[in-house]
Formats: sequence, structure tokens, C-alpha cells
Amino acid sequence: MHIFGQLPQEEKRVDFLYSILRFEGINTPSIRSDVNNLIGLELSSLLERPEGFCARYNTDNGSILFDIDRICKQIIRVFLQGETITSDIDLYGYTLQNASSLDDINARLENVLDINRRIESSKEIEALLRYGRKFYRSLGTGRNYYTG
Repeated sequence: MHIFGQLPQEEKRVDFLYSILRFEGINTPSIRSDVNNLIGLELSSLLERPEGFCARYNTDNGSILFDIDRICKQIIRVFLQGETITSDIDLYGYTLQNASSLDDINARLENVLDINRRIESSKEIEALLRYGRKFYRSLGTGRNYYTG
């Protein structure tokens, strides 16, 4: 969340971007899915049983999901600097199992930068005022404010 009219900055910006990117699209895997593939796990299995145990990493699925969030935010920070992810990324103790997933993750760079540009150019207050003026003018005319 952010305060209306104030753009999120620094770590709040990373959190805001992640809140947009963390969910699956209709035909598009999420950044979380890509990171899970990177470390050799399946996101759906972790989500179905967060209380479950992962023998490969000797920890519970809920902890892995928490760490996946941390890795994803780290990736967003790197992307915001205009850089790509390499095989030396800090995986918080998890091992790189599928290096080809780096290509899938890096394919998101332009999308992250585009969303960030859109956030920067957001004019929430101006849009609200424009809507309010239009609504107020329509009250005196008897017209539907949606039409004009």
C-alpha cells in the first residue's frame, strides 16, 4: 500500500512493484514461479502445503515461500538499477538448479522498468481533482457526469 498522492520510494517502491509482479497471469507465470524453477521447486506445491516439509532444503514450505519473496525483491532491486540477474545471485542458501530460468527472470527487466516508469508518472491527485471538477459541473446540468 501507499499513501494516496505520494509515490512509494526506495524499499516501499520495491514492495509495491513486487505486489504487482508476484501473482500469476492468465498465461504468464509469476516472478515467484520463475524463482522456484531456478531453485528446482514447484510454486504450486509450496502454496498447497505451506506447512509441509521440503527434504531437498531441509526446511518447511512456509519458510521457503518467505525466502522466495526475499529473492524476488532482490531481483527487483537489481532490475531497478538497470542490470540483469546472473548466476551469482544470492539465493539465501538455496542452490541454483535450473540456470535457464535466469533467462525467464531477466526477460522481466523491461516490464519492471515499464511499471516503475508508470508509477513515476502517476498523477493520482490531479486525476482525482479532474474527476471531481467534472462531477461537480455535471450536478448543475442534470447530465450524467460519465458522458460529459
